[in-house]
This record gives sequence, C-alpha cells and structure tokens, in this order.
Amino acid sequence: MSEAMRIGIQSRRSIRQFTPEPVAPELLRELVDTARWAPSHCNTQAIRFIVVDDPALRRRLVEHGGARVIERAPQGILVLAADNSDNLDYRPHYQSAASAIQNLCLYAHAHGLATCWIIHLPRPRVIRRLFGIPRGWIPTAYVAVGRPSAEPRPVERKFDLDEVLAFNRYPWGRDGGRKPYFRIVARKLYYMLPVWLKRRLEEWVNRRFVRQFDN
Repeated sequence: MSEAMRIGIQSRRSIRQFTPEPVAPELLRELVDTARWAPSHCNTQAIRFIVVDDPALRRRLVEHGGARVIERAPQGILVLAADNSDNLDYRPHYQSAASAIQNLCLYAHAHGLATCWIIHLPRPRVIRRLFGIPRGWIPTAYVAVGRPSAEPRPVERKFDLDEVLAFNRYPWGRDGGRKPYFRIVARKLYYMLPVWLKRRLEEWVNRRFVRQFDN
C-alpha cells in the first residue's frame, strides 16, 4: 500500500455536520461509478444506488425513525442489494453492499467530500414504500454526502494491531460483549409508533438513545 493511500484511509472520518452546498451531479455519478466496481458475491453486481436530493424525502426518513444526520446533509445515497443468495448464514448481499459503500466513502474523502454511513433507518418496508422499491431489493444503508462544515478531529483506533491480529487460532477469550436486548425491544416498539407520535418523541429519543459524536 502506498503511503498516500494509507494516509487517505486512516484520515477518513464519518462526518455528521455539513454545509448546505450541494455536491455536483457529475461528482455524485463518480461516487457511484467507483462504488459499483467493488467486489460482490459470485460477481452478481446486484447493488443499486438511489441519490436522494429531495429535502421532503429526507425529512420523511427522519420522521419514520431515521438518524437526524440524514437531514443535515444536502444529499444522500440509498444503497440497495438483491437478496438472491442461498447463503443464509453469511448474508452475502449485505457484504456486497458494504464493499460498495466503502469504495464510495473513500473516493468521496479523496475528493474533499464528507460522508456518513447510516444504518439507523426506518424499517425496510417503510423505505420501500417511500421510494417505490420492489420486495426483491433490500435497503441496506444510507450514505449522507456533502461538504464538511468543519475540519474533523482525528479519531484513534481503540486497539493496537497486535490486539486485533492473530494467526490460525482465536486467542481473545469468550466475551464478545452482551447483546442489548432492552434496546432491541425499544427500537422495535419505537418503529411501530405512528409518525405523529415519533415527531413528539424525536428530541427525547435522540437525547436518550442516540450516541452523540464530535465529527
């Protein structure tokens, strides 16, 4: 890996504060063009991208339970994947989509753009209804895109290389963290609420349940 590539990867950050300036359509096309060259399971290339530049649509996503950062960015890209594999254990459509999103985010960073990879989204059936998506396509993530409103601060990795790297055997003990069952149930119940009630609860939910970041 070249030093410039390493620095580019290590300096990329998820950004949640944007200027109102929209990204030119030609540059958005370049982002998607770079994303579509990512590896996909069995080379199916079954990933699709919807550019969202309609403020009303972004507001609807937030009203139905999506992250507030969706509204802060002037544009976003909704990433879809076809669930067309018999591999139910490893969900290859999600892995293919993730690979494409990583390409997109790195290319955006190299061109001075800010992105935030978002999976705090409404339920898939709601997104399908809002965008007219057929059932065979799975909404997997939304990438907020724009220009950063401030220089992002560096964020160090939590673990050194030797703490995450092993050869041939798993050496790290059994505890991978407890599953947050209460939050899982609370999330499901929240998404079932009508939109008018979500609007009333939006401020409280964001203070109580949504993690806050500096970038």
